[in-house]
Amino acid sequence: MKGKAWQVFSSRTGAPRSAKDRSSLRLEPWRVFLFVFALAGVAILLQLLNARQTIREAEEARLQDVSRYVSENLTRQLKGLNEALTRISRDYRASALTASSADASRQLHLLTDVIQAVRGLAVHDANGTAVASDRAADVGRDFFAAEFFRSVHSRPDPRVLYLSRPSASDEEGVALYLSRAIFDAEGHFSGVVSATLDDEFFAFIIRSALFAPDMRATLAHADGEVFVTVPSMGTERMASLARPGSAFEAHVKSQRQTTVFEGLVPATGRERLVVLASVKPVGLGLDNTVVLAVSRERSEVYAPWYAQVRMYAMLYAALLAAATGLRLIERRRLRRLLAHEEASQAALQLTAARLERALDGAQLGLWELQVDSRQLRIDARGARMLGYGEAEVVRPIEEWTATLHPADQAANAAAFSEHLQGASTAYENEFRVRVQDRFVWLFSRGKVTERAKSGAPLRIIGTFMDITPRKTSEAALADAVLLQKKSGEIARIGGWTRDLTTGQSQWTDEVYRIHDLDPGGAPDLPRTLDFYTEASRPLIAAAVEKCVQDGTPWDLELQIVSAKGRLL
Repeated sequence: MKGKAWQVFSSRTGAPRSAKDRSSLRLEPWRVFLFVFALAGVAILLQLLNARQTIREAEEARLQDVSRYVSENLTRQLKGLNEALTRISRDYRASALTASSADASRQLHLLTDVIQAVRGLAVHDANGTAVASDRAADVGRDFFAAEFFRSVHSRPDPRVLYLSRPSASDEEGVALYLSRAIFDAEGHFSGVVSATLDDEFFAFIIRSALFAPDMRATLAHADGEVFVTVPSMGTERMASLARPGSAFEAHVKSQRQTTVFEGLVPATGRERLVVLASVKPVGLGLDNTVVLAVSRERSEVYAPWYAQVRMYAMLYAALLAAATGLRLIERRRLRRLLAHEEASQAALQLTAARLERALDGAQLGLWELQVDSRQLRIDARGARMLGYGEAEVVRPIEEWTATLHPADQAANAAAFSEHLQGASTAYENEFRVRVQDRFVWLFSRGKVTERAKSGAPLRIIGTFMDITPRKTSEAALADAVLLQKKSGEIARIGGWTRDLTTGQSQWTDEVYRIHDLDPGGAPDLPRTLDFYTEASRPLIAAAVEKCVQDGTPWDLELQIVSAKGRLL
């Protein structure tokens, strides 16, 4: 495309130059070239470093979201199991341990069927003999040597929920036990009630949170023994993460809630980005900590960045080659400047053409609009992008506008008119344009570069780029959000928010359905609390107030009466 916007060099004729002048002309462009090229390199490097940091922060936030989701699910399960074990330990006093083993085992079997997080429940007397179990084969077996029993027997405490280290066996695979001590009416130790955690259940929770094929999540004891890994590597049984100098060991010793690590993971021998989170719910008296590790392959995390580095490297190399060629041509031009001005101009045009080809890597089409003649000129690169051929194209603006998607024509005309009238600093718009038999999305930006003395715009120069992949990704994301909403409806899970500044609330459609209400404006807080029963209302009101005051979360099971009088 012709015009000032594409003019790279200019030359002037005049009196013959002295040797000093000629030397200055040779050196000055070279100094400028080195300075500008160095600045461009620094700018590119800074941009790439910033892009890498942005990717790192975004991926770290996503991994922490997954870690938080799994930790919250694990906390809920531990609280529920603690309540179940506490009830069982209170029920099984000294007299209960001598009651009918068959009846007690049937009760434990029923509890095992109800509690998804366990695959076994058992009650042991003070000597470690199983007096009741959901598995009939275990009744009468001696578990005194088992690690979970010895840890309770050695230091029985009614306030402690005991978490054993994972153990492996050919019959059960990897097993992890939660236990509570049983005391008789006089307060003497009389036995242990234990629950065997179901690794498949926890693997299902973890698997539902993973969002990339290269992700891996592991639940492990604070001592380093692995309980479950998703996806399975086939080497989890009795594996240990607590290797000297490992990030796992450093995290446990630091006693931090969360640790982010990027580097070599000894357990896999791979470079990964890892978020380590300690799970030890307050108020349970848990004697050990569960550590959750969520990670991604570093090469996959930074794959977009590596592609960007390659693109910049190729563009930089192309610019270097073009600039070097420019310098060689400039030296030749300087030698012939006084006698061969026309040859110098030819060299300048050749250089500009080379620079134009170097800019192809940026995938930007250039356009120029002559406002008075209403002629739109599109450069060769842009013409190729739009399927017009290999040469630049000149078309009436009306013909160009007709190729826009009918739904985008009015908005595009309004954006153009706003800039021409001086109401905006630049024309900028996203729209669809027909390319052969399909529509592609373009992002175009332009600016008035020449005006008449009266202020009327004469010429606009701008660029456009193909953003169809981004728009496709945005559409896919919108579909994912819709899928999430529909999944919530199927699972009958509702969500709500309350703005503490304005007092306004928002409910999802599922919350309205649960309350037997038509979707619309969400009730205020007092009206919301009215749905709870008299027994439940003080509990939820106190929980809300505590959360507002200091951010304390709550997890309650309460009763409400819907608008149609249903007790839920």
